[in-house]
Amino acid sequence: MRLPLLVVLAVAASPLPATAQLSVRLGAGATLGHSLVSQATLYDDVVSLKTGTAPTVVVGLGYPISPTYRLVAEARVASSTMTATSNAGSNDLGTLRTVTVALLAEGPLPYHLRFHVGGGMIKYSPSEASGVFADDSPMKPMATAGLGWVKTLRPGLDL
Repeated sequence: MRLPLLVVLAVAASPLPATAQLSVRLGAGATLGHSLVSQATLYDDVVSLKTGTAPTVVVGLGYPISPTYRLVAEARVASSTMTATSNAGSNDLGTLRTVTVALLAEGPLPYHLRFHVGGGMIKYSPSEASGVFADDSPMKPMATAGLGWVKTLRPGLDL
């Protein structure tokens, strides 16, 4: 917990340009599904657990730390189906919602691209407490990295 506090203190103590202002980022998209469990043996049965493609909503707050770099606090919510497959067939396990909160560093790259790197927490929230989520819905640390394409439409509005 010391590292995020140290980052916050460093940002608060750093000199910022007079034009610095908080920016708001809203987004919607899809998160591709994958196997949470792949061919695990459970009571002499081979089990796989997969999620579907999840509609995703993103809210972020950006704070400039230099003219071209920002710190971004971001929250994402995604919700998809969850299916278990075993020797006995497939079972629909309801909905799996994931909520992530992350602190990201963001900076410029050529061709209107921006990089994002950071870390945070991810929380799994199934609609039913069953199967791998029978005991608890875990909150786990995560690392994240990505690329974004940003095109200025007019001052103060980017695509």
